[in-house]
Amino acid sequence: SQRHLEQLGTIRDHHIEHLMLIDPDLVLAEALGLPTFELSDRLWYRRLTLLAHDGIIERAFYPVSTAANNPGQVLTWLQLHG
Repeated sequence: SQRHLEQLGTIRDHHIEHLMLIDPDLVLAEALGLPTFELSDRLWYRRLTLLAHDGIIERAFYPVSTAANNPGQVLTWLQLHG
């Protein structure tokens, strides 16, 4: 839900190496009913991972309790269903 420049700062500060959605107006959240939360009078996406192939969401990982464990969960799913 961050604007582009704000997100670049977050990616740099947290050493994030994966793509993140840029959707400050939460259009995708509204269209898909994705989970959000409010903080400081602003809506944010809850942490989730969507796996898409050819424009179709194949799998959603939610809730993501810890960012450190999620890549392993995704890799395991891909190995079993890839």
